[in-house]
Amino acid sequence: MSESVLEIHRYAQEELERLSQAIVDRQVASPKAIRERLRLEHQSSHFIKQIRDTSERLLKIYETGNELRQQEIARISRDESLDNFYKELDEIRDFHHRYPDHGVENFEQLYAIKPSETGTDEIDTLFRGEEMYGRFMDLNELYEEFVNLKSIEPISYLEYLSRLDDFNIVPKSEKNHSYATYLRHLYEYLSSFFQRTHPLKDINRMVSIFQTEFDITREAGLPGQTVGDGQANGTSSGQYCEACERFYQKKSVYDAHLPSKKHKKAVERLEAQKSSNPQNTTVSLASGSISGRPQEIPALEFIIKKLLGVLEEERQATRENVVRRQTLTASERLAEIRAAEQEAIEASVIESKSQNNEDEQGSDEEGEEKIYNPLKLPIGWDGKPIPFWLWKLHGLGKEFPCEVCGNFVYMGRKAFDKHFTEQRHIYGLKCLGISPSPLFNQIVSIDEALQLWQKVKAENRKQETSMANLNEMEDDEGNVMSEKVYNDLRAQGLL
Repeated sequence: MSESVLEIHRYAQEELERLSQAIVDRQVASPKAIRERLRLEHQSSHFIKQIRDTSERLLKIYETGNELRQQEIARISRDESLDNFYKELDEIRDFHHRYPDHGVENFEQLYAIKPSETGTDEIDTLFRGEEMYGRFMDLNELYEEFVNLKSIEPISYLEYLSRLDDFNIVPKSEKNHSYATYLRHLYEYLSSFFQRTHPLKDINRMVSIFQTEFDITREAGLPGQTVGDGQANGTSSGQYCEACERFYQKKSVYDAHLPSKKHKKAVERLEAQKSSNPQNTTVSLASGSISGRPQEIPALEFIIKKLLGVLEEERQATRENVVRRQTLTASERLAEIRAAEQEAIEASVIESKSQNNEDEQGSDEEGEEKIYNPLKLPIGWDGKPIPFWLWKLHGLGKEFPCEVCGNFVYMGRKAFDKHFTEQRHIYGLKCLGISPSPLFNQIVSIDEALQLWQKVKAENRKQETSMANLNEMEDDEGNVMSEKVYNDLRAQGLL
C-alpha cells in the first residue's frame, strides 16, 4: 500500500516521540546492578542514533517535500478527495482480505524495557572476564607489549598500572615506531573502554577537545621537544632522523650518516609520502592514523594522560583488585570471576523481572508457572531445578575433562568416576590400542595412558620369560639348562 507524504510525516513524528519516551524510561529506571545499568545505557545510545537518523530523514522530507505536501493538501480539499478515500479504503480491505492473519505491530511494546536474558544480550559480549562489566581495566596484553620494548627495565604489572602515565621511563632514544605502536594500542583500548562504560558520552568530541588543548600547548612549547625542526628533531641529548626513524646520541654521528645512500633514499621516500598525502602531516587521532614520527608521539602521550585522568576511578579500582588477587590461587581467581559474573546476571534478571512483573502475570493466564533458573542448575525428578546447596554438595559446578574421551567434560566427581566404566572411555582406550583394565582408572591423559600401557606390556613379557625359566633340564653330559634352551638344542640335533 502506498503512503502519502503526510502519513510519512506523521509516522516519523510518532517514532520520535516513542524513542524520546523510551530514553526517559531507561533514565528513570536507574537499576543498581552494573550490568543492567550498562544494558539500558547502551539501548539509550542506540535510540539516540535512531532519533538522529529519523530527524535527518524528516528534515530532508520537509526541505524537498513542500511541493508534494501542498499538492496533497490541495487534492484533499478538492471534490475527488472522497473518491480517493474510498480507493485507499478498498486497498486496506483487500490487503487484510489477502493476509487475514497479519498481526498488528504493538508500538507500545516495541521500545519497552524487556527482561534481561543470560547469553542473549549484547552487553555480555562487550566486556572481558577481567573487566567485570567495566569495573576494572584489563591491561595485561598492553603490559606484555610494554615490557617487550627495547631498553625497558622489567617491572611488575602493579607498578605498570601505577606508572601508566609516566612516559619518562622510556628513554628518548627508544621512542620510535614500536613505541608509537604501543601508544596507539593503549589509546585504542582506553577509548574503547570509555565508550563501552559510558555509552551516552561522545568519545570523539572529548578527543577533539584534548587534541585542541595539545595544539595550543605545542604552540606554547612542549617540554623536551623542539617544535618545527623540519626533517630532523633535535633534543638536548642527541639528534633524531625522521626519514630513517633512528635516534643518534652524538651530533657527529648524525652528520656523518646524512651523505649516505640509505639516508637519501629514506628522504626521497618520506617526501613522496608527504606529497602523495599531505593531510597526514598533522596529527589525526580521531581518524586512527599514525606513522610513529616524533611529532605525533607527544600527542598520543598527552591524550592518553587526559583519558587516564577521566578513568582515574576505574584505574584505582584496578590496582586495588590486582593487590587483592595476588593473594588468591588461579582456581580461586577463576571461581571469583564466575561467581561475580553470575551474581551480576542474577541481580539484573531479578530487577528486570520486578519491573515487568505485571506483564509476566498477564502471560501466565493458563496457570502454568515458568521455571526460574538463572544459575542453570540441573532439573530434578519433580521438573524443577535442584537446590543450590545440593548442587554444591555434589560438586556439579566442577569440570573434569578427559582427554581419552575426546576432551569431553564431566560435571561433578560422581559422573567423572562413573565414566571410566562407560562405553565412551572404553572405546577411547581401544582406539589407542590399550586393553581396558582397572589400572587405567583415574588416567585421563593420552600420554600417561600410553606410558602405563608400555609398562604393563613390559611386565607381562618379563613375567612370561621368568615362567619359562622355572623348569630346568639336564643333558647326557650333566649340563643344566632351561627347558626352552634344551628343546631348542634338541631340535637342532646338538644333544
